[in-house]
Amino acid sequence: TSSEFGTFYEKCPVLKEEDESLRLSRCLLVDLTGRVIQQGLELLGIQTCEQM
Repeated sequence: TSSEFGTFYEKCPVLKEEDESLRLSRCLLVDLTGRVIQQGLELLGIQTCEQM
């Protein structure tokens, strides 16, 4: 999941996207991906940091 997310984030501008609707959709996708990764790690007993 994290490698696919890295590829997405590299190829698709999120904050610099000019189309507001697309930018908001990408921001939501970024947020949800982070939550899924965090919950998965917590289920495995791995502590996560607040931000990098």
